[in-house]
Amino acid sequence: MSRQLNLGLLIQLLSLLFISASLAGELEGQFPHFRQIDPSGAKVEIDAGRKLTMLADSDFAPWSFVAADGSLKGISVDLALAACKAISATCTVKAMGFNELLPALQRREADIIISGIRPTAELTDTARMTKPYFTSSGKFAVRLGSPVQATDIRTMAGRRIGTVKGSVHEAWLARYYGRSALTSFANFDDMSEALRTGSIDAAFGDSMQLGYWLKGARSRNCCAALGKAFIDRDSFSRNLVFITRKDDDGLTEALDQVLDQLEVNGTTAQVFAGYLPTSVW
Repeated sequence: MSRQLNLGLLIQLLSLLFISASLAGELEGQFPHFRQIDPSGAKVEIDAGRKLTMLADSDFAPWSFVAADGSLKGISVDLALAACKAISATCTVKAMGFNELLPALQRREADIIISGIRPTAELTDTARMTKPYFTSSGKFAVRLGSPVQATDIRTMAGRRIGTVKGSVHEAWLARYYGRSALTSFANFDDMSEALRTGSIDAAFGDSMQLGYWLKGARSRNCCAALGKAFIDRDSFSRNLVFITRKDDDGLTEALDQVLDQLEVNGTTAQVFAGYLPTSVW
């Protein structure tokens, strides 16, 4: 999700705080299992009561952001604190600007980066990463009452599908939905307004961003998500992970084990539900 979209999401969050190109078949309405869990692994222990400093991007809603009362909120923050409790550590979460996160970790001023930085091949040279706790997806949206009732290529043939110009979602549509009338817009706001007013038959974009718009005031309750979420790891699907120092492999393994447990016992799903206005899968 573009970092430029965070302000709009933050405003909505503050009011809420109260797979290949084929469809990732059974995700709709359910919390998907992002992690490949191996229950046979021996439990990894870290020093009881270890004090850990966790870093979070201060402007990365809904994953981490500074709320109106000055407290740090977000999906990544709540999930990290739950993991910290599970490994019996004492954790402090600090908010930093995006560009400060990795240097602070490398200077040993912190132990874990919990949000902001997505994994890359280059990052493995300087840090360790847990398995993903989230993978982004794409989704279609249509106007209420639309005759378009499915997202397969045949049904969408000839339909006007909107997307953001230059985005990974545009490239994906061009690859798989070339029989549709693809319309590119300068930004998400222009695309979503075109859908609301009926200038296009459907819009395709980031599942989470569409979910916030659909339930927000700007949509005026015009529209709904259509079908299930798509995951394509070669284009728009990106992982979020916790990042630790290269020499702290025991911590990485301990975090991975508790993140597995939190997903299995439903804690992860509960954390997400506290910030999402609707299912994005």
